[in-house]
Amino acid sequence: MHWNRERRVSGHTFPRIAINLIPGKKTLSYLIMLFMSTVGYSQLVSNPMELEDALITAVPGTIITLADGTWNDIFIAIEKSGTSDAPIVVTAQNAGAVLMTGNTRVYMKGAYLTVSGLVFQEPANLLVSGDDIKPVFELKECDYCRILNNKIDAYNGAESQKEMTFKWILTDGQHNEIAYNSFIGKYGVGSIINDNRNSAEPDYLSIHHNYFANRVPINEVNEDNDQDAIRIGNSGTSLSSSFTEVYSNYFFNFFGEIEVISNKSGDNKYYNNTFRTYSGALTLRHGNQCEVYGNYFFADDNLFSGGVRVIGEGHKIYNNYIEGINSTKLDGSTSNATGGINVSNGRLNSALNGYYQVKNTEIINNTFVNCDYALRIGTKVKSDLELAPEDLIVANNIMYNTSENAYQTITTPTGSSLSSGNMLELTEDALTYDGDFYRISEGSTPIGAGVGNYAYLNADILGGIRNMNFDAGAEELGSNGEHFPYNESDVGVTVGFGAISEPTLSTAPLSLIFDVNGGTMELDIVSNVDWSILEDIPWLSIDASTGSGSRTVNVTAEKNQSGVERSGTFTIDEIGGGSNLSTDVSILQLNTFLPMEIPIIGSISLGMEDKEGIEEINAYNDDLSNYWSGNPDEEPEVSITFDLECIHELTEIGIHFWKADERTTTFSIAIADDAEGPFTTVLDGIESASNGATVETEQRFDLSDSFARFVKFIGIGNSSANNWTSIANVNIYGNISCEGTTNAIDIESTKADINLFPVPSMDGILTIKSQSKKLNKIEIFDLSGRKMMTTNGQAQREMQLDVRELNKGSYLMRIEGIGTAKFLIN
Repeated sequence: MHWNRERRVSGHTFPRIAINLIPGKKTLSYLIMLFMSTVGYSQLVSNPMELEDALITAVPGTIITLADGTWNDIFIAIEKSGTSDAPIVVTAQNAGAVLMTGNTRVYMKGAYLTVSGLVFQEPANLLVSGDDIKPVFELKECDYCRILNNKIDAYNGAESQKEMTFKWILTDGQHNEIAYNSFIGKYGVGSIINDNRNSAEPDYLSIHHNYFANRVPINEVNEDNDQDAIRIGNSGTSLSSSFTEVYSNYFFNFFGEIEVISNKSGDNKYYNNTFRTYSGALTLRHGNQCEVYGNYFFADDNLFSGGVRVIGEGHKIYNNYIEGINSTKLDGSTSNATGGINVSNGRLNSALNGYYQVKNTEIINNTFVNCDYALRIGTKVKSDLELAPEDLIVANNIMYNTSENAYQTITTPTGSSLSSGNMLELTEDALTYDGDFYRISEGSTPIGAGVGNYAYLNADILGGIRNMNFDAGAEELGSNGEHFPYNESDVGVTVGFGAISEPTLSTAPLSLIFDVNGGTMELDIVSNVDWSILEDIPWLSIDASTGSGSRTVNVTAEKNQSGVERSGTFTIDEIGGGSNLSTDVSILQLNTFLPMEIPIIGSISLGMEDKEGIEEINAYNDDLSNYWSGNPDEEPEVSITFDLECIHELTEIGIHFWKADERTTTFSIAIADDAEGPFTTVLDGIESASNGATVETEQRFDLSDSFARFVKFIGIGNSSANNWTSIANVNIYGNISCEGTTNAIDIESTKADINLFPVPSMDGILTIKSQSKKLNKIEIFDLSGRKMMTTNGQAQREMQLDVRELNKGSYLMRIEGIGTAKFLIN
């Protein structure tokens, strides 16, 4: 069957099907099950005239089925709206048997529109607008619209048009979905999927279970820009939030430029994707607060390949497996933009399209195998990128068989940066290849070696539950997760065109454990159906009761004042759909606390070396390039006393000793409830480690059964000829809640020169006013100790702080050089 009904549009020949209606109400449901809606009507159309007539009379719930055959030079412009329960659908009689050829494209404007089952191939005479070729799919002001289960196969312009921008999918609108499609053989300039985001409003785009394969660069790799697979946003709106999720996609044999994925907006998530045989990297180019987790990267030693490139603030990169990275460029030099995870330097006063400084970013529990460079910190692709990463945490990453440099630090991070628990070279038997990837071996050193507390690290790369004493690297041994990397056998089965989309409903993890203090944890619901949550646990709350598809919900437990452990279970059930899917989530709340790092608000020192650059704060600001030092041979007492603001139950003190690789240090620890004492010695004449330690090693010492507000470190001496006692950093661990109080610290009473109002905050705007001191660094923590945001007071005495992105509840505010306060958001 071959149909060709012509109409002249702007000097080009198209059949045109164009409809206009007012958009309907916006709510979300899901996928092809909606095709069976009883609202509207369903009809098979066999030629362009029947298709046009069907669209003219379409109402919510209408299903228009295109007959099998070839449809040539078709311009389908759908400007209508369905509803959440009754979308308007254009689909194929048999997926794969409806062939869209010639100059064919789809324009969607409205709401609740779905196009599925079509194959785009054998293009000719594509429509040109200025320097661009019009997209295959264009979503214009389209909300809750879906592109599902289609194939675009080598649908490219002529060789003479290869430098013209041709985006296969251009999206604009909110809550749109692109899923189970195959994008094969892209050639020429232009992203495959471009979420242009001309508005700063969030768009909540979902891109999942797609197959991106066989892209070929128009010249050498990275010689030309705009040859990526996915671009989310642009520099102009990059500082606003998109809330896009890109997950469970498969990228294979993909070669274009440095950015396979180009992130240019905020609050996006990239997870459970597989990259295999490619050049480039997943690049956080612009925008803040993005998460990259659970991804597999198999670069297969291709030149100019990387894993994740990091620019901007507030990112979390964790649980990724990165193998076979080759940072060599085609000319034989080493690229400064590649490596397993590459953390860039920033530019002072950067323009929006420049390089913003990396700040408050966490790189946790990633695994690197057979890479030339695994971690690269403080790189420069431009000579003027001079701002080092600030407040960077790099922890629990493992490196196996690195050929050049496992942990390359080009520019030393500043601020409260921390590197701990990283394993730079594992022994040959530490990992075992199982046919999919290199996995932790029984009895190997990463097992139970994880350090720190990261609330989001409750599952591993496989989706299995992590232990409380968790492993280093991306995998938790014995987690029994089922998220394995994709390969070619998955195409058309679980990812890409023709995929079988069986109804699914599960969670990761399957259980949540809270300590006595309660708090909020994230639960990932993995689903392709509508669902509802049935929860009747009186001390628990969840921020959603119904939903559709995959999403993350926040589960909040109140403080446990019962005196005993308590538990419960809530259920997530499928709504409709006929599969009766259900999953249970078990909750356990302890009657004890899980040790967290307790904020230090200040210190008092005796016998400190009087030398420029040596200040008390250097003993607890997490900057390991500075140190506090004193000589007990020259002073009656060499000590520094740390103020925890209120009495806490303590578990450990962690100390980074200066020159730990050259000498041991002898010291004591004393505690008190009052700064004037009396102090009780709890560790007397303890010696630091003598083998294998460096300044980056946090050595922990037991303080169990101690209760105190003030913790004093007393220097006794060291094992070298001089007797200086020098420490680079101290962290104190225990119960973050104040002992014997409600922890309702009020900043007006603790710091007389500071006013914080209104408390509680009802509209999410707090005013902070100082009578005498200038406001500098301000950090917000939740009650589990997670850092939620950081801002700079810019040396002013009064400022307004926008906390509208925080959920309702209690938080701790730490103001550098002034103190810590608890405040409430209602």
